[in-house]
Amino acid sequence: MIHMLVLGLSALVASGVPASGETNGINPMAPQWLLGHWSGQGELFQNPAQMHLAICPLAGNRGITLNYRVETVTNDKEKRYKYSGHADYFPDETGTWKGRWIGSNKVDHGLDATFTDQELSVIWHNADVETGKTIYRRTAEGGLAVQDYVARKDGGFRLFAHAEYAREKSCG
Repeated sequence: MIHMLVLGLSALVASGVPASGETNGINPMAPQWLLGHWSGQGELFQNPAQMHLAICPLAGNRGITLNYRVETVTNDKEKRYKYSGHADYFPDETGTWKGRWIGSNKVDHGLDATFTDQELSVIWHNADVETGKTIYRRTAEGGLAVQDYVARKDGGFRLFAHAEYAREKSCG
């Protein structure tokens, strides 16, 4: 299930634009607020966790790359998790961002992302493992709120992780 969190967070990457303002194939509607190096605190599987994201343009501004790390903060060895993952996203001709996620658990997921100037929504899927969604919201303070969900058999979604992030630095 940890790979679900990372996958969802990787979807966050899908909405960036080069700092120069040139689009070079990147959706010009992609929000600048998403780009940067982020640190946050939240919960993963009902355990306190430290989370880190780096969301930056790919070389040549062809797309976005995301790197993610999470570690639960608990004295209970049975509840300790460490996970990392990487995703690359590229805009398609319809304005949707498509990507691929690979986690430290060696599970990959396809990614489909859409965004507005306040929110990024990502569906991540692997027919053999699981499907889920991650929602990234821009906060009024300039931060980032992220919620990760896994699909249930009844068609609904169950929250398994959430975090509040603050930008540490820009890309570059």
